[in-house]
Amino acid sequence: MKKEIKKMAKTKADSSIRRLFEEFDKKTEKRTLEISQDSEKRFEKRMLEISQGSEKRFEKRMLEISHESEKKFERYVGSLSEEFQSRLSAVAESVTGLSEKIDALTVRLDKVENTLNSHTEMIGNIMENVEMMKSDIHAIKNELKQKVSYDEFTKLEERVVHLEEKILR
Repeated sequence: MKKEIKKMAKTKADSSIRRLFEEFDKKTEKRTLEISQDSEKRFEKRMLEISQGSEKRFEKRMLEISHESEKKFERYVGSLSEEFQSRLSAVAESVTGLSEKIDALTVRLDKVENTLNSHTEMIGNIMENVEMMKSDIHAIKNELKQKVSYDEFTKLEERVVHLEEKILR
């Protein structure tokens, strides 16, 4: 019986120890779960803080970059505008100069046109005169065909002189 008591005692002790271990395991599990949840909450809270801080720093830096870019862009657009206006002024001056040259050439062209018109009129008059001269020359030619040449006139004159001499003797 001693053995049985011992066995019973041992079984009771084992059962008590088992119960104690089970309780310890339950408490440890519960405490581990609490610690784990607490750590998880603290981790999430810290990550949220870091995330929000990073977002704020990111937004702040993005605003700074945006302002810097905006200023650079404004300077660039300003310099482009100045360059464009200076080139446009040069083009405007060139156009003004060309306009003046065109006006001067128009005046010269008008003078040349007037001169050409008067020359055309003169050439027309000359052509009329040449036509009249042609007709006059044609008439003179016809008249000259009926007249004696100088050589023939000289021969004829000699004959007349010769005849006069004969008659007068």
